[in-house]
Amino acid sequence: MLRRGDSVMNLDLALADLVLAVHLLFILWVIGGILLVRRYPRLRWVHISSLIYGIFIEVAPWPPCPLTVLEQWLEDRAGIAAYHGSFLLHYLDALVYPHIPLDLLISIAVVFCAANLVFYARHLRVKFLPRRRPQTEDSGDAQTQPHSTAE
Repeated sequence: MLRRGDSVMNLDLALADLVLAVHLLFILWVIGGILLVRRYPRLRWVHISSLIYGIFIEVAPWPPCPLTVLEQWLEDRAGIAAYHGSFLLHYLDALVYPHIPLDLLISIAVVFCAANLVFYARHLRVKFLPRRRPQTEDSGDAQTQPHSTAE
């Protein structure tokens, strides 16, 4: 039979797992959101905002990611030793990128996000700025001067 303290700890642990899932979904959105934007263009500005936020939260020393802080707080309340530091370092480094320095991992993430932003900037420039047509020297003359057949 569960005691009151055990059920609260289990709830906190379940909520920490939920925050972890949301965190992973956000990272997947940042990485693969451009694929969804191709199908659903209305999501473009949400993805651009997410990319900018992702760069900011990785580069700026403060504030920490609110999802990381919430997950650590819930784990601490559940009686589990919460990890300290970056979400990327704790989960992704251990699973996908073992023995890669945190600075390199963050740099890769920032370059990836910046490359997405460059793609968006080029796409939006083409979409919203009209192309200039090169003028040729004789194109204006041919239209303004009538042809004369008499000599």
